[in-house]
Amino acid sequence: MLREDYLVRMITQLIQALQYAAGLSKDHQFADAISANKDAVQKLFALNDDILDQLSGNELVELVKMGEPDSVWPKKCRALAALLAQQGDLYQHLAEPDRHYQRSLQALQLLLAMRNGGAVGSTTEIAVTEIDPIGTEALQALAEAD
Repeated sequence: MLREDYLVRMITQLIQALQYAAGLSKDHQFADAISANKDAVQKLFALNDDILDQLSGNELVELVKMGEPDSVWPKKCRALAALLAQQGDLYQHLAEPDRHYQRSLQALQLLLAMRNGGAVGSTTEIAVTEIDPIGTEALQALAEAD
C-alpha cells in the first residue's frame, strides 16, 4: 500500500511538472521550462545535469532499476523518459543540439529497456520506430550523426 501511494504521488508530481514546463514552452519561455523540468528530475529521481551527462543508457537504466521490484522500475523508466524527452525538445528550442540528442537518446534507451526487460543493447529499427515520436526522432538524429 505504501509503495502504491508513493507511485501515485510520483505520477501526480510528474504530470504537474510536465504540464507546467509545457505551458512555459508554449509561451516560448524555454529557459524557464527547462529549469522547471530539471527541478522535477532532481526532485523525483535525484538526478542533475552533471550526473545525466555522464551516465550511459545502461547505467541510467540500472540506476532506475536499483532496488525496485519488476512491477515498479518500468513505471519509473517511463516517467524519467517522459521528462528527458521533454528536456530534449526544450534543448532543441534553445539551439543546443548536443544536449537535445543526448536527452532524446536517453529517453529512447529507457523506453527500449522497458520493452526489453531491462536490457538496452542493440535494437532493430522496427522497435525504435514503434516508440513515436521519441524513437523516430532519435533514429533520425542517429542517422544524421553517422
